[in-house]
Amino acid sequence: FDEIHELVLTSYCLVAPKTLARRAVEEFGGFVTSQPPDGSGLDARRRWDDRYAASAGPATHAALLDELAELFPATGTMVDVAGGGGRNALWFARLGFDATVVDISERGLAHARARALDAELTLETVCRDVEARGLPPHRRWDVALMHLYSNRVVLRSLPASLDEGGLLVFAQPTAANLERHDRPSRRFLLDVGEVGALARGLRGMEIIEASEGWRASGRHEGRLIARRVSANG
Repeated sequence: FDEIHELVLTSYCLVAPKTLARRAVEEFGGFVTSQPPDGSGLDARRRWDDRYAASAGPATHAALLDELAELFPATGTMVDVAGGGGRNALWFARLGFDATVVDISERGLAHARARALDAELTLETVCRDVEARGLPPHRRWDVALMHLYSNRVVLRSLPASLDEGGLLVFAQPTAANLERHDRPSRRFLLDVGEVGALARGLRGMEIIEASEGWRASGRHEGRLIARRVSANG
């Protein structure tokens, strides 16, 4: 049923008028999933569902994307890992990318789909606990984005989900961010100087940038940008 569910609703989003697509979302309960939600990470799922029930989160894409725009291909495929309400994936969709957002929260993804429908954009959403299951197997993208979400194991796994020449973009505040901001709390932050070690842990990747500093966003952020040099490596 889940596979049929996904195919029917994705087809509506691709070819149907906006009103018909919205009717399809309502008819099928407001979600599309390439993988049915699994039994792991239930506490995290509930926590994020509660958070997204209170707020859809920011609608404007991260300033980082504007800063790095020249690095991205003109078009292609991209995945936003733990992308929640879809603000960054939708930025790519507006550029003509086949955009996918993967997140543990169905409520967050519902916000992403609503935004896509309002903007008359196509967006694939996948409800999946990437910490337990990783990204969907046998899928490859041209761009993988991991922004304001930090899990070292997930980060090290991302090169395997990139096509040859694919671009990995990772950005997360460091502990120095606490000098000016109370949040995110310490347990979500990178150690100062950690970005270099994360870069060395990526296999089959050419490191384009591994840096830390105060960014235009006002956060002290670690940034790691790398390109897949071999899809077989």
